[in-house]
Amino acid sequence: MIRLAAVRPEDRELLWNINQKYLYEMTLYYDDPMDGQGNFHYGYFDKYFEEPERKAFFIYSDEVLVGFAMVNPYSYLGKAPDHVMAEFTIFPAFRGRHYGRDAARLIFDRCPGRWEIKYNEKNIKARSLWISLTEEYSPRVHHLNEEETVLEFCTADNILEDNKMYIRKAQAEDIPRLQEIFARARKFMAETGNPTQWYDNQPTLEELERNIAADKTYVCVQKADDRIIGTFVYLFGDKIEPFYNNLIEGEWLDDSPYGVIHRIASDGTVKGTGAFCINWCYEQCGHIRIDTHPNNKPMQGLLNKLEYTKCCVIPVKFDGSVRWGYEKSPLVDSLQGK
Repeated sequence: MIRLAAVRPEDRELLWNINQKYLYEMTLYYDDPMDGQGNFHYGYFDKYFEEPERKAFFIYSDEVLVGFAMVNPYSYLGKAPDHVMAEFTIFPAFRGRHYGRDAARLIFDRCPGRWEIKYNEKNIKARSLWISLTEEYSPRVHHLNEEETVLEFCTADNILEDNKMYIRKAQAEDIPRLQEIFARARKFMAETGNPTQWYDNQPTLEELERNIAADKTYVCVQKADDRIIGTFVYLFGDKIEPFYNNLIEGEWLDDSPYGVIHRIASDGTVKGTGAFCINWCYEQCGHIRIDTHPNNKPMQGLLNKLEYTKCCVIPVKFDGSVRWGYEKSPLVDSLQGK
């Protein structure tokens, strides 16, 4: 079975090594020289570990590494796509088994939206793969030059131009807007039967400042008017959330490194903002744990809609309440028969 694994910071050397082998193979189509140490230049490599909008995936067949992909949002056409396939390969020994086709479909599923994919006309197998895979999306074909072609297509029917959103890290000057969003969120939760989850005007100004300074807070922005419409805290790592280690009921289902979402809120003006933020976090790592108050019925409904699995009950020491823990990953989905 083909599966994706998000590249983690500790995977940096492995990604570098296999990307170098891929760049060597690409000299069949591009005249890229090596440096004095025998390496090929790849100017944006470090950015994949610095910019959350860039994503890299290892491609596995069960437990065997068979390829990789690198995705960014930077257009070949001067437009504003959600995703661009920067690099994609299945290692030569594993070609001819439909691994590339299956992996590309998994990437499209994990990263829905507007896409651009470039291929070299001399690379017959890549040309055949991308033309056949994107046929169902009726791509626009752009010939950059005699050798390079870009396919432009959209994998999500419900993306409207005036409702397009993107995620960026929050900045100190965003704090007044975040305070407005959290004030609205507290009012909404109280009106829907959950008045205690964010009591005492949480999160406080100090908490907002601290999380922004630590690069943990993100904002969701509507492209049409560059307006912040949502926010959340996102973390990723191995056992990244100590709060999740002590359970009073149930258990987490996947022990691999995971992402955590906290303090998610929207201003309520754009339908689908919460789902967009949660899906963005899942796209970064492919394994999310998230908790919510038992009285937070709207969030529970959203998590159920996004096919998260309720796994456990987590005690909250400071006020004696509990949180319900939800989890999603390919392993969790397979265990639940999804």
